Amino acid sequence: MSEHADAPSNLVYVQRELTRLTQTVKNVQGPQFRVTVNEGALHGLSQEVARQLMSITREAVSNSLKHAKASTVSVSLQEHGTRVRLAIDDDGVGFDPERRRTRGHGLRNIAARTQQIGGTLQVLSEPQHGTHNLVLLPREQPHVRP
Repeated sequence: MSEHADAPSNLVYVQRELTRLTQTVKNVQGPQFRVTVNEGALHGLSQEVARQLMSITREAVSNSLKHAKASTVSVSLQEHGTRVRLAIDDDGVGFDPERRRTRGHGLRNIAARTQQIGGTLQVLSEPQHGTHNLVLLPREQPHVRP
């Protein structure tokens, strides 16, 4: 089965998981939750990469719900040239990334998952200015299996 044949099942999986996540956010009466998914971003990705992206998303949203006191959390999965771009942003209290390196497992889990799928992670945050989690990963070639 080619990687492109996985795209419809990846799309169904991602949509289902994001719907579940949206319901969770609504159930905890959390922040406004915005989701933007470009279906083309999922083409060429293996099912394992799609699963890891959703795990990263859940972890980052969980961090926002637990710590940020945000009024808005947004998730965006887009094509970005030859890469896939996953951004999870909130407008919460933010934090000093230098001071957080020794505490908590959330960001370490996100970093480990990002590395497992060959991506790069950038976390930008500043006290009182929210948090921006950005995962960039190369689009997998259809003939290559991880």
